[in-house]
Amino acid sequence: MKRWLGHQVLANYPVSNADIKELLQRSGLREVRRYRLVSLVSEAVYIVAERIAVSPQAT
Repeated sequence: MKRWLGHQVLANYPVSNADIKELLQRSGLREVRRYRLVSLVSEAVYIVAERIAVSPQAT
């Protein structure tokens, strides 16, 4: 479908689900929801994330 519509080729450096999870964790975030926009013609994804609560550590 994408080729028929004349869209560009896929990304040269796609990001996997594992990559996204690691990036979010390193940023202190966790994924809440994922939205795919017009999935037939686009690979665009919006990720809603929230900050991970940090528990106080006893010294």
